Amino acid sequence: MKLLLDTNILFSAISKKEGMIAEIILNKKSDHIFYGSYFSYIELFKYKEKLLQASKLTEPELLEALYLILKRVIFINDFSISQKDFDTAFDLVKDIDAKDTIFIAMNNFLKTILWTGDTKLVTGLRNKGYKRIITTNELLLKMQ
Repeated sequence: MKLLLDTNILFSAISKKEGMIAEIILNKKSDHIFYGSYFSYIELFKYKEKLLQASKLTEPELLEALYLILKRVIFINDFSISQKDFDTAFDLVKDIDAKDTIFIAMNNFLKTILWTGDTKLVTGLRNKGYKRIITTNELLLKMQ
């Protein structure tokens, strides 16, 4: 399955490197292909101090966790995405959270499924008929 990782999924994987989300991403036997936005990549470094506090890792341990998780993700340049994809995405999320425009635009462009922990986004998009979105619990059920 081709999955686009929302920033909150990356945060969870890195801050809980022994957790279920990290386990899914780090499982080399998995047939999942993980994609990410450079927006998420920058957000991880922007909130490095918050990650350190949440994870209770030392800085070298955090950097190692970042490395292990990020090397499993294919990061896509936003310039690859058409303006039409951005416009369509914005129309879908403007009343939910406009900051998620990049994820929906990229999800549509890549033909992936957005893996997110943002219940407001999941509920809002599903209420609009958007189906290419999955939560961790739903992903775990599909993997059984």
